[in-house]
Amino acid sequence: MKTSLSIRLVILIAGTILVSSVITILLVFSLSSSRFRAYALEKDRNLAHTIAGYLTTSAENNRLDEAISSLSLAAQRPRHMQPRMKTMPMIRASGDIEPVGFLVTDKNGVVLRGNAGMREHFHNSVSDTKLLDAVPFFNKNRAITGYVFAGVMLEGSLPETEYKYLRSLLLGVLFSAMLSAVLASFIGVLFLKKILKPLNSLNQGVRLLGRGDYSFRVDHPGSGDELSRLAEGFNEMAASLQASEQWKKQIISDTAHELRTPVSLIMGNLEMMLDGIYEADEERLRSLYNESTLLADLIRDLHELSSAESSQTDLEKEVFDPDELISLMAESFRAVRVDKKLQIHVEAHFHDSWAGDRRKLQQVLKNLLANAVKYTPSEGSITLRTFRMEEKLIIEVEDTGPGIPADQRLKVFDRFYRLDKSRNRQEGGSGLGLAISKAIIDLHNGYLEVEEGQDHGALFRITLPIC
Repeated sequence: MKTSLSIRLVILIAGTILVSSVITILLVFSLSSSRFRAYALEKDRNLAHTIAGYLTTSAENNRLDEAISSLSLAAQRPRHMQPRMKTMPMIRASGDIEPVGFLVTDKNGVVLRGNAGMREHFHNSVSDTKLLDAVPFFNKNRAITGYVFAGVMLEGSLPETEYKYLRSLLLGVLFSAMLSAVLASFIGVLFLKKILKPLNSLNQGVRLLGRGDYSFRVDHPGSGDELSRLAEGFNEMAASLQASEQWKKQIISDTAHELRTPVSLIMGNLEMMLDGIYEADEERLRSLYNESTLLADLIRDLHELSSAESSQTDLEKEVFDPDELISLMAESFRAVRVDKKLQIHVEAHFHDSWAGDRRKLQQVLKNLLANAVKYTPSEGSITLRTFRMEEKLIIEVEDTGPGIPADQRLKVFDRFYRLDKSRNRQEGGSGLGLAISKAIIDLHNGYLEVEEGQDHGALFRITLPIC
């Protein structure tokens, strides 16, 4: 049987609190016992010093036996009945009746007086080792006459009253720990609900994403913590997948639309030929061939665009001269230039070599030049230039055509977008050239942009990093 995360966390919190409470109780009991024992020992040693002083004074006055006898009697009386003699110390009792355990020995450890069963406990003598902890008393010659023990000095453990206090303290700590555990568990459950709420929402979102629903978003407070950042990351991923899905649907729709026209023309002409309406002469066959060529070009362009945008195309990098490349591209358009009476100028100012995919960069320049030639009127001019700017290779293709309106300059890089809607595929191309060019430049970690030229024409600028 699987246990939910919330139950496991509650068990973990409760177990941690329980272990902490046990450790706390043991530490409190140990420290309290040690401190109480030190406190009781200090009081009993003070009492032993008081008794030893009293016995020393009595010994100096030759009244030691009388003093020991009176001390023994005083120790066995209730506190309120003990004599208030200035020369005899008050014997501390744990209660009104309970006497204080004390013992008086001679200098050899033989027990002279004692109470509370101490005499029987030590079998009428105390070891030399134990005498080291006793308080001595003296005669008038300042020689040790005997030793005094009191309370824990003899018993080795705390009196019963101290043990009762410690037990009360231990029960209080135990009760406090249990109450703290209950309160902490309750607060932990409330806190866990708050934590698990976005996690449950994330779980729901993952399931919906798995079923193809990319519209779900996780609500989060935006506090900037780990869960909030996780929710933001999920929402960004969902938005990216949703955009990708919309792009996929759009590309399928656009592709179907672009393919429909040539396929319909080819099928219609073939059907009419089969029905004998059209004769299969050279003119008809050439028309079908041209449509087939356009269809093949469109399929090729789609394949190149798909490869470039999915980063599946490997760049065949080589070192070449960009200045030389733009000169060759200008020369390759000589026939078109002469036919439209265009001027193509080359301004090569890079004066260095560059590493990149020469063939693909040449394809980009070919697309840009083809567009410039297409939209530049007769006797216009086109300029190709290269130069360096902040460790970047800049290649520009500028024409003197009608230019591109500012609100359409970003759209020209979209798939199947044509600036002039009235142009057909024979006149306007597939509408994929600039999209392919942008994808190729992206593969080189550069960017392609368009702006207005000096003569109000279009200026396409390629910016490439110099590796």
